[in-house]
Amino acid sequence: MKNHIEQKPSLVMAFGVFDLIHDGHKHFLSNAKKLGGKLVVVVAKDKTVLELKKSFPHNTLVQRIKNLRALKIADEVVCGDNEIGSWKIIPRKRPKIIALGYDQETLREELKKFIRQENLNIQCISITPHSNEKLHSSLLRSKL
Repeated sequence: MKNHIEQKPSLVMAFGVFDLIHDGHKHFLSNAKKLGGKLVVVVAKDKTVLELKKSFPHNTLVQRIKNLRALKIADEVVCGDNEIGSWKIIPRKRPKIIALGYDQETLREELKKFIRQENLNIQCISITPHSNEKLHSSLLRSKL
């Protein structure tokens, strides 16, 4: 009889604001989860969103986390670091894969640099958009 060792599914991490959840978010998160089995979603803090996007999100951090948990796609939803680019969550959670949205080019470059500097074995994988039409929370927010 062969000794069967069960392998733990790889941890996948995804970063984002996730304001005004839409089908593009659901597509992104569902496909990110398929990459490894366990998905941890890191939600940007309100002050981080203000710094990066020059405006506060429509929903607070607490509400955005609650909305993501209600989707029941992610295994864990956590708030991001206090300092932009510190990436303390990465060595703490130790993902094997970081899923990135098609529109997260700047984040992709920053993460690749961090991964090289820290000599981490993490693969960055881009998720294709939900449809040809780009969905963004900023478009939804402009209609409010």
